[in-house]
Amino acid sequence: MQTARPASHRYLAYYKTAGELTTKDDPERRSTVFDQLPRPKHGRWISVGRLDMNTSGLLLFVTDGELAHRLMHPRFEISREYAVRLLGDPSEDQWKQLVSGVVLEDGPARFEHVEARGGEGRNTWYHVTLKEGRNREVRRMFDAMGLTVSRLLRVRYGPIELGRLRRGGTRELSDGEIAALYAAVDLPNPRRAPAAPKSATGSRNPSKPRSFQPAKPRGAQPGNGRSPQPGKPRKPQPAKGRKPPSRADRDR
Repeated sequence: MQTARPASHRYLAYYKTAGELTTKDDPERRSTVFDQLPRPKHGRWISVGRLDMNTSGLLLFVTDGELAHRLMHPRFEISREYAVRLLGDPSEDQWKQLVSGVVLEDGPARFEHVEARGGEGRNTWYHVTLKEGRNREVRRMFDAMGLTVSRLLRVRYGPIELGRLRRGGTRELSDGEIAALYAAVDLPNPRRAPAAPKSATGSRNPSKPRSFQPAKPRGAQPGNGRSPQPGKPRKPQPAKGRKPPSRADRDR
């Protein structure tokens, strides 16, 4: 049985700038990403993954610890997409090696997808995607191929994109984005509307009113359900035990 998550949880996207640290406390008192965030009314901000000091781009912050843990866990294979500017032009063989896998000091690593995004010379950009977030992994993979990263920007984490967020800016995630995050890690969405309660019998929909049944008009014949025809008066009946008056009596 999972613990219910309060609807007061918050979810932020932040555009980290180069030079900021992804930490809460720095002995040297350098600028950190947490210095730029609004203070939540409940709980505390948890960073979903990290970016090294020289890397900029999208960081997610949530107050739901279980959600943050699952989004970072390798088991769920949440994809991360980066825009990379390189010094040098990778050959086709180097790209194939980066996709098939390179060996780093902490194990093999590979890109799920690579795509050229234009530019020339020292301003050539590529987009790369991988499904894990080891320390400086993208930079180390290019270093292993003899290539130098001159700029690195994270543009997507799972279903959330950096979009047009300005540098150093934050925004609250939409209900659709929040639902997508929970769905990506197999967690129930705490903001989903609860199901309508059943009635006491459990069979009738409480939102559907009962149909109105008009009462039978007085004088209806029992058994056949028919009522007297309108406009046709009933013939008066004499009282029991008395004879109807004779014509002579009526003429008196």
